[in-house]
Amino acid sequence: MAINYDAPIDIRDGRNGNWFWVDKEVWQDARLNASDKVLYGTLAYFSNQKTQISFPSITTLQSQSGLSRRQTYYSIKKLEVFSYLAVERKRGKPNLYTLLDTAITSAKIAPVQNQHRKGVQNKTSNKSIYNKKSSSKKMYYDDLEVRRAQNKLWVIPPDGGQWLEFAGNEKDIVYR
Repeated sequence: MAINYDAPIDIRDGRNGNWFWVDKEVWQDARLNASDKVLYGTLAYFSNQKTQISFPSITTLQSQSGLSRRQTYYSIKKLEVFSYLAVERKRGKPNLYTLLDTAITSAKIAPVQNQHRKGVQNKTSNKSIYNKKSSSKKMYYDDLEVRRAQNKLWVIPPDGGQWLEFAGNEKDIVYR
C-alpha cells in the first residue's frame, strides 16, 4: 500500500485538558478492587491538575462512576485507608478530596490495613506498640513525631499535613 505524504495528518493535542492522570501504582495495587479504581479515576477526573483537590458531591461521584451510594462510601474509605486519598469532611457541604502522592504510600511509612465491609482489620504483627500505655515522653521515628490515635500509631509530617499510619518496627520508635 502506498503512503500519501500529501494527506493531512490528525494529531491528538493533549494541551486542551480533556484528559486526566491515574497513577500507575493505584492501578496496579492488588488490594484495590475495580470499584475502588473506578472511583479513584472519577476523583482524578474532577481534581485540579496542580493541587489534586476536588469537591464533587457523593451523588455526583455515584452517577459519574456508576457505583452504588454504599459502594462509593466503601471505596472512599478504602482509598483513604491505603493513603491514596485524603478527605476533609464538611457538614452540609461537599467533602474536599485530595489525591495523595503515591511515593509516600510506597515508603516505609505506609498503611497496613485492609478495608472490609464488616470493618477495618489490622494486618500488622507489631501489636505490642499499639497496646502500650501512653507515657509522658514523646515518640519519634526518623525525627518525625509519632502520636497514638484510634489505637494506632501515626507519623506526623513536619508541615503538619496528612498523618500517615506507622508501619515500621517497634524498635525504630525513639522516646524523648
